[in-house]
Amino acid sequence: MAAGSDRLIEVPTRLGPVQFRGVDTGRPILLFIMGAFATENTVDRVHERFPALDVLRAHLPGNHCPRIAEVSVQGFAAAFTEALETRFLDRPLVIVGLSVGALVAMSIRVTGLAGLVLVEPPLVTDEAWPLRLLRTQAPAGNDDFVWNIFGVGPERIERRDYRPQFGDMRTPATIVLGEPVPPDGQATEQMPGLVGPLSRAAIQMNPAARTVQYSNVGHHIIRHKGMELLYEIQSTVRVCLGEDLSVVYLPELP
Repeated sequence: MAAGSDRLIEVPTRLGPVQFRGVDTGRPILLFIMGAFATENTVDRVHERFPALDVLRAHLPGNHCPRIAEVSVQGFAAAFTEALETRFLDRPLVIVGLSVGALVAMSIRVTGLAGLVLVEPPLVTDEAWPLRLLRTQAPAGNDDFVWNIFGVGPERIERRDYRPQFGDMRTPATIVLGEPVPPDGQATEQMPGLVGPLSRAAIQMNPAARTVQYSNVGHHIIRHKGMELLYEIQSTVRVCLGEDLSVVYLPELP
């Protein structure tokens, strides 16, 4: 991609603006939706690996971009759906969702959506004990995000159950999982997996879902299994968009 072609695309919606970063040349779209509190440069070079597509990246509203009126998975999905229908109507589309981005992606209903890659979607939040750490580790000013989406408050934990939305998903989806949630409080060398047994059972029940399980990795699959994940995305693009693409190898992780 030529220097300067990666640009901000802001689309107004009834809930507030949705921002994308990338390029729009009219080709099929590969959209990445980031997870909670992702760093600003997450997958900021991924367009180099899929040069035949229009690659777009989006952070969750309120993280490196404006907040919207409804802070919830359903609100985020509604805003993305409206933005995609407004700006990219009928464009062939594959969405890659990371963590909470996967929860949002699976809830998007838009014309042209051909496939999903959902990475570590925590469908049942209270079975993922590491989320309790957000009480003290979340960036300041995000108490409503942590409570509304994860059910983690200063005094109590409340389940957020996204299995009904997953069960309603009919778009072909590859679900990429790390190791299961470890025993409560167990020390780990990396961020543990956040997809527990209830979530995994729900994933197996949806006929639209195909599961890929990686060993020796927790929640941050894109960091520790980057090339493996890129090949899963390539496979989804090939099957769902009919694009026979080769991933461009770069030594750095995405």
